[in-house]
Amino acid sequence: MSEETQNVKSNADFRRRRPRLKSLKLPACTIGVLGVAVFLFALLTHHGGRRYFSPDSLRFEQQNEVLLPLSTIPIFRSSRSEVPNELVTFLTEQNYWQPVETSSPKWILVNHWNTSWRDGHSGLERELQWHRHEWIEWSKSNPETAGQLWPAVLHHLQNDTEHEEHAAEEMLMNARLNLTKAQTQP
Repeated sequence: MSEETQNVKSNADFRRRRPRLKSLKLPACTIGVLGVAVFLFALLTHHGGRRYFSPDSLRFEQQNEVLLPLSTIPIFRSSRSEVPNELVTFLTEQNYWQPVETSSPKWILVNHWNTSWRDGHSGLERELQWHRHEWIEWSKSNPETAGQLWPAVLHHLQNDTEHEEHAAEEMLMNARLNLTKAQTQP
């Protein structure tokens, strides 16, 4: 077989294979469009976030996320950003709490919410975030008791066990319950 015949044959083979490449473009585009549609659907219906509290740095941080529909698998998570908290600022200003310098601060997940489910709020989130204004007023009205309660709560939160975190939550919930009882009694 001559060299010229081989070139003609290989060009013919190339032309026969070429339509296959075009036929692959349609499925690839379809998959791409479906992927974008799933992401947009998830963004609109399965978005949420997480909030963390560090008892070492005394900071709240939040992170947004989008989950794969009908699952708990994240397809996007933003970087964390700091969230101000009036109660933590007040407690620091009153010297009830002070941040601890550490190379790796402890972070407690206090909230994980999403539009595809309900709740996800810890007791600590409820006390330090939802009831923060009540706690500020109570602490101003009861400085001696606040001077005992808040350092004890922080001590429990800074310990490494989940049991200690629950103990801190219970201390706050019980104190708030007693506060509510005292306000309702004549």
